[in-house]
Amino acid sequence: MRCPLLAAALVALAALAALALAACDAGTPTPTTKKPTPAPAPTTKKPTPAPAAAGAEWTVTHILIATSDSPSPQHQGKVVRSKAVGKQVAQSLIAEIQAGRAFEDLVTKFTGDLDKDGKPNTNNGKLGSYTFGTGMMVPAFEQAAKDTPVGKVAPEPIETPYGYHIVRRDK
Repeated sequence: MRCPLLAAALVALAALAALALAACDAGTPTPTTKKPTPAPAPTTKKPTPAPAAAGAEWTVTHILIATSDSPSPQHQGKVVRSKAVGKQVAQSLIAEIQAGRAFEDLVTKFTGDLDKDGKPNTNNGKLGSYTFGTGMMVPAFEQAAKDTPVGKVAPEPIETPYGYHIVRRDK
């Protein structure tokens, strides 16, 4: 009996967080009107790749909760969400997914990874999907892909310079 109540409380908390964010962002462009920002590897230095089989490749679907300190030009001055609030939003969305909410519905409503038309980025024919190999994404994002079992969502938000990612490993 305790778990269903907890799940209901988390869903209610997520709804309140979304309303609070909407109120905070009133009068400013929302992150859903920005260009896409995948989590690319920094160009100034290459990450040291973790040992992986030659040709290792992962496919993930993600939701980016962009934060105000994102280095992406698409987010600078347009996203007012702090890191602390971004993490709370990401945690509440993970709770919703664990309670049975469809991941794809949340990609559509919450991701800050958008195309030039302000719609969720579509790769591999799916919203928010990326297929990549070793060294192609920022290290924390790549590590989450490696560590998350196929078909599962990472249990915690993944922090990158762009904000927080909710990662589901598809392949």
